[in-house]
Amino acid sequence: MLLKKYLLIPLLSSLLVIEAKNSTYNSYFGQEKNQVHVSVKVLNLGKTITRNKKIFNDYQPIELNISNNTNDIYLLEKSDISLPIVKLSNIVRQNKVKKTAFKTASHVTFWPNVSIGALLIYLAPRTPLAFLGFTMILNGILFPTLLLSSRKTWNSVKEARLRRRATDLTKPLKIKPNRSIKKVIYVHKETSLESFDLQLKNKSNNELISFQVSPK
Repeated sequence: MLLKKYLLIPLLSSLLVIEAKNSTYNSYFGQEKNQVHVSVKVLNLGKTITRNKKIFNDYQPIELNISNNTNDIYLLEKSDISLPIVKLSNIVRQNKVKKTAFKTASHVTFWPNVSIGALLIYLAPRTPLAFLGFTMILNGILFPTLLLSSRKTWNSVKEARLRRRATDLTKPLKIKPNRSIKKVIYVHKETSLESFDLQLKNKSNNELISFQVSPK
């Protein structure tokens, strides 16, 4: 027992270090002007919403965190960020579970169950083995149907989660008085993030607060 304990401690420690490393961001920017604080994080794979390597290879997720400590409403529109923001529909499409994987799983389930079930019924009719054969055929038919329908449900849940936490700023973000908002935008991987402009517009008087964002 004591040996197992000492063997497990380094293993668990290394796993925690890996998890901590994966949960950090690559670079950060934070600044406050006129009681409005803006922070920007260039996320790594461990902090992305999808944790999809294929998406991360093509697109860079950027987290925007805006705290409005005033009594005014501020707006953030697509034209207020000098970055080519990717349409969220592109990310949603790549984040879907492919139909091929579910079809393969369905075939693997269907054919063995139906074949073996039919064989049991043929070889041992009117016996408990025949009942088992009927059960196997039923499972072989029903399970693939449920599996394929669950794919649609799973993709719907993933899309809803992504759209709740990310935006392409097709609609302006509204930051209400004394509230904060956190959203993720996506840009193409080759986009330079050394420096870009971000500005917020006061809804009541159209005054702008400008930030020169330089994540480090």
